[in-house]
Amino acid sequence: LLLLPILVLSNHRLGILHPLLMAVVVWPLISQLPQVIQDLGGWGGVLVGLPVNVPFYLGLPSHSPTTVWMATAKYNTIEIIALLCTYAGFWLFKVRPKPRLPLVLPDSRVFQGVLLSLIGLSLLVLLAFVYSRGGIIAHVTSLGLGRFRELSGAGPIIVASRLGTIALYLWIAARPDDAKSPIFLACLAAITVTQFISNGSRSRALEVPMVAGVIWALRKQRVPWRTALILAPFLFVSLGLLGAVRSSTWTGQDAGEVWSSTGIEESLLHVQQELEGRRAISAQIPIVARGFEVTGGPMLGSTYMAALGAIVPRTIWEDKPRGPGSLYAQMFLGASSEAFGTPVAPPTEMYWNFGIGGVLLLSLLYGALIRIAYNAFWRRFPSPFAVVFFALFLTGFKIGTIPLVDFEQSLGLLGVCYIATFLVPRRKYAVAKPRGRFAPGAAAMPAAGAALQ
Repeated sequence: LLLLPILVLSNHRLGILHPLLMAVVVWPLISQLPQVIQDLGGWGGVLVGLPVNVPFYLGLPSHSPTTVWMATAKYNTIEIIALLCTYAGFWLFKVRPKPRLPLVLPDSRVFQGVLLSLIGLSLLVLLAFVYSRGGIIAHVTSLGLGRFRELSGAGPIIVASRLGTIALYLWIAARPDDAKSPIFLACLAAITVTQFISNGSRSRALEVPMVAGVIWALRKQRVPWRTALILAPFLFVSLGLLGAVRSSTWTGQDAGEVWSSTGIEESLLHVQQELEGRRAISAQIPIVARGFEVTGGPMLGSTYMAALGAIVPRTIWEDKPRGPGSLYAQMFLGASSEAFGTPVAPPTEMYWNFGIGGVLLLSLLYGALIRIAYNAFWRRFPSPFAVVFFALFLTGFKIGTIPLVDFEQSLGLLGVCYIATFLVPRRKYAVAKPRGRFAPGAAAMPAAGAALQ
């Protein structure tokens, strides 16, 4: 089913940049590469006749192999239903594209200066925060004790430190030819490192170059295949290295010692060990197997309350609802509310709240929203704000609490950048004909697409 849209859309003018492919196939494949490799390894064992061990889940203690396998089959069925409904929602929600809006684009050089100032401001905010916690090494090492506990109350600062990330995205959207600029590459490296330092999230750090690449591809309307193939092995090894740095507190070494002593072999071993540990605390199969039993029935949308209150800091609203990952850790693993959270996939959360009917309806809605976002993007292309919004939607929006919270925060920061650039001189261009790779029924790039160069 994941390959189906690739086959159906193989001759589409958008190619891999088709919004359905980007949101449902390409980005999940890139962002979940370690899990994909692990799954492929398991299937390889099946194909050569090796016995399959029963997966172990802490949320399913003392359950028979039959229960585990039946829950796994049920979860796979839920994912299949979600995929089919997402496709159906995208293809059924066909509306006639509205005329393109007039292009009002900021002066690119002044715009670049404002964005550089925002990047510098975000770096200063983070440095001040890290200094207050005893320095970079002490801060990063402490995250191994549990990010929920260590960063409790620091949410607004962590979000503010992402302002530079959104500014960097706007930069590459407005001036894609700067991708080889030493200043841009230095800012890209700095933002990538600081995103890991801020909260110890490897996925957040590795997202920076990957989302920047998606934005460049959307803006240039082509995919940098060679660069992607070169960087893919480096990103995978970085997962293990950054994980070893974050958990250095368990070994008695500080983060600097781990960074200098961890080689490629140790990084790969650490990735494999962490994959096994993550599967043990995984939430998907236990929730499908006995979620209604533990909670006394469907949650009826209560796990989504955390997304509605995300804008309010916990220091102001102490009893703000926790997300589904924290609820799972409390109900299934006996953890405290501030201990940790386990990722809950959007289809699993849909099922936990509303059953199979909820998976059907919410997945149809998700597919329709992809179509709506694409139409809105096309009307405003190549505005850097439209390009960045669309990239954030493709890579971050899902009907799940954690993706919704992250998307809300990203939109808020995008709004801050827009306000900061409000006084930047702008130039108005005539409405381009509906021609271009992103335009319905088109073949050539719109002439206004080069307006920022």
